[in-house]
Amino acid sequence: MFVGTVDKRKNINVVLNAIALAKKEGLEFKLYIAGRAAWGSQELNSKIEELAIHNNVKLLGYVDDKYMQELYFNATGFLFPSIYEGFGMPVVEAMSAGCPVIASNNSAIPEAAGGAAILVNDYLSPESWLIEMKRCTNLSTNERQEIVKYGARRVEELSWSRVAEKALRVIERL
Repeated sequence: MFVGTVDKRKNINVVLNAIALAKKEGLEFKLYIAGRAAWGSQELNSKIEELAIHNNVKLLGYVDDKYMQELYFNATGFLFPSIYEGFGMPVVEAMSAGCPVIASNNSAIPEAAGGAAILVNDYLSPESWLIEMKRCTNLSTNERQEIVKYGARRVEELSWSRVAEKALRVIERL
C-alpha cells in the first residue's frame, strides 16, 4: 500500500518497476495507491499500462480518514519510496495502525521512522525495493509482531504529550 499525494517526488514509479520485476519472476504483488493526483501523476496510468501491471495496481484516489486505518491495518506493508519529505507523516500513520513500513532512507524519513521501519538505501533501484517487498511478505508472525511493536513504540515517542514534554524541558533550560 502507498498513501500520499501522487506526484513525481513520491517516486512511485520505482515501486511500479519493482512490481513488474516481480511479475517476471512469477510473483504477484498488489499495490493499492491512496492519494490525490498531483504534479506528474498523469503519467501514472501510462506507466502502469507500459509495464502491463494494471491487474496489480489499484488506484483508490482520495480516501477519507475513517477508512484509512482499515487500509493500513489490512495491508501486508506500507511502501513510502519518496525522494524528499519534510517529515513523512504517512510513515507514522502506518506504524500507528500496525502496518510494517518500507521507506526510502533519505531526507527526514529515517527520523520519522525512528528505527522502526525497513529503510531502502538505494531508493531509486526497483531491485532494492523488490528485495524489501519480498522480505516484508515473507515475515514470520513473530517478525511481523516485532516490527509492529517497534512501530508502536515510535508512535508513542511522537505523541503530542511526549513532544510537548520534550519542548518544555528545552524551554526550561533557556
